[in-house]
Amino acid sequence: MIKLTLPYPPALNNLYLTVMMKGRPVRVPSPRAKQFKKDVGKIATPIFRQLILGDVGIVLRLYRPRRAGDLDGYFKAVFDALTGIAWVDDSQITKIEAERFDDKTNPRVEIEIYTRSLL
Repeated sequence: MIKLTLPYPPALNNLYLTVMMKGRPVRVPSPRAKQFKKDVGKIATPIFRQLILGDVGIVLRLYRPRRAGDLDGYFKAVFDALTGIAWVDDSQITKIEAERFDDKTNPRVEIEIYTRSLL
């Protein structure tokens, strides 16, 4: 099992922007999403020496700064940020346990990652 404490992620509706390219709308990562991924990389890259190749189980605790937002709206930012660092693709996640708490002074995500042998 690997435990990480990550910064508070952007919500799902803040992950992408729609921009026009060659007259067509294209979805691109938002500046907040890019910064979150960069911050997660600084924390997680030194911990993972190699990618997990098999199934993954997750225990996720979200500590939000205020009483707003759905719990599941934050999964994508966390899982996408760890893709290519912890695992090859977030489709490897076969089990998720999640809880939401409030912590105005220290919003964050605490995540435990289990490999298949520990599921």
